[in-house]
This record gives sequence, structure tokens and C-alpha cells, in this order.
Amino acid sequence: MGKKLLVLGASGNTGQHLVKQALERDHHVTALVRDPAKIEIKHDKLSVEKCDVFNKEEMRPHLENAEVVLSCLGFPLQRKEPVPYYLQVAQVLSETMHEFGKRRVVFMHSWYTHPESRARCRGFFLKNFFLPYVIGQSLNGMRLSEEYLDSTDHLDYTCIQPAHLLDGPVTDKKFILNETDSCIADAAQEINRADVARYMLDVIDDESSYRKIRAIGVGVDVTDKAILTDDNHSYVPNCPIRISRADVARYMLDVIDDEGSYRKIRAMGIEGDDSYMAVIMEQIDEFKKVIFRN
Repeated sequence: MGKKLLVLGASGNTGQHLVKQALERDHHVTALVRDPAKIEIKHDKLSVEKCDVFNKEEMRPHLENAEVVLSCLGFPLQRKEPVPYYLQVAQVLSETMHEFGKRRVVFMHSWYTHPESRARCRGFFLKNFFLPYVIGQSLNGMRLSEEYLDSTDHLDYTCIQPAHLLDGPVTDKKFILNETDSCIADAAQEINRADVARYMLDVIDDESSYRKIRAIGVGVDVTDKAILTDDNHSYVPNCPIRISRADVARYMLDVIDDEGSYRKIRAMGIEGDDSYMAVIMEQIDEFKKVIFRN
């Protein structure tokens, strides 16, 4: 039997996947948004409500009727101080849910909320610029809310920490979990938002996930994309910046009898649209937005 779900951040990219999948699983969904017009889904079991999630009085009637709360909220980046809104929402939910004896809440956060995990980040630019200077204060804000939730004794919370979010479809890939670190070394560095929504719904009744901060990811798939190489540079121009370990292993096996690869130092990548420089410039643009904010 479906549950009464209250979804915060329902109009966002992940939130809309969550609402759609929850309805497909026969749950009753109340979607809280700032602008109801952004929710285009129509369903007998869906109620879309305009609400200020920081206002306890506005939140009370929705929390009183909910069995499970799920938050996909995200907030604007900040440069100098931890983004405060993750903690503020956690406090509003904690205090108001306590009034009604409600316990179950699931949050979507991110990899690398724990500062020590950032040292294990793969990728020079991501580790040394993007994490500390672009999204670092968002991660710090999430971490403050996690520490607050851990200090409560009346919530069965789960903080889901997904890898970098993509807009692909829901899959049936097996999830890889880590409850001791906020990243996963042997998982892909990306995960579809639709799969994050799938996991959030999977755990709403999973008592093993209660009071847990859990990094999630999916396995790395070998592809059939063409391998691009360059024997003259230590990178491949006009090539995606990332390649999966599975495809690296595929290429290593491909060349064991390839005499053309003997005595060569060879850069390699795979075909794709997101060229090396395009990705770098996109990340630099995000970096500049934060550095020059106000």
C-alpha cells in the first residue's frame, strides 16, 4: 500500500523524477514548491502546494498529514560562508515533525560533504578548484545539517549523498553504498538524477538506512565507444575529459598484441561531445560566478 509522501524541492530536476516515480509506485504525494506552475504532472494522487519550507506555520499542516518526508532541495552557491539553508530546513523539519511524532525523513545531499573525503577526490581541477571554491560552501552547509541531524534522537533520517548528477533516464543499475566516507572509490563519478530518486524511494521503509549518512553510486560500465589516442601529447584534444576505468581496462587488453603501440607513451580517451576544453571552460565559468558574486 502506498504511503503519504511529502516532497520538498519537488519542482527541481531530481524532485520531478521523485514525484513521477512515487506516483508510479502508488504513493500519495504532496509536492511543496514556490511556484506550482513548475509542476506539470497531473495525477489523482498528487497535490501541489505553494509553501515556504522555512516557515513552521506553513509547514505544520503538511507535516501533520505526511508519513514520510523527502527533500531534494538545493540552494544558491555561496563563497565565504557555509550555505545556511540546509541546516535551517533540517531544523524546521526536526522541530515540527517532533510535535506530531513523525520520524521518517530522507535528504538528498552530495558526495564530499565530509571535508576529509575531498582529499580523495579524483581529478586535479575538481579537487583543487571546483570543490573548494565553487561548491565547497554548499558541501559545508550540508555537513552542518548532517551533524545537526545526528544530534537528534527523534528522527529516523537518511542523508543520501549521490555522485555528480546527470539528466539520464532511470536504470536498473545496482547501487554501491558507503557509510564510512562521503565518496565511493570504485563507483562511477556520475549518477542519473532518476536513479537517485529511485534509491530515495527504495529506502523509505528500510530500517537499516535509519539514522545513516550514506554515499551512493553506481558501477562503471564498459562501453563500445571508439578509443581516441594521441602519441604526441599527454592529452587527447577534442575528447571528453573523463573515461571510465572499465574502458581503460578494455583498451589495455586491446593493445597487448598491437605492435603499433610498442615503445609508445600514449594518451587515450573516448569519443563524445563534452571535449576536454569545453568541460574545463564550463567549470571555470562556474568558478567565476562564485568568486565574483556580489
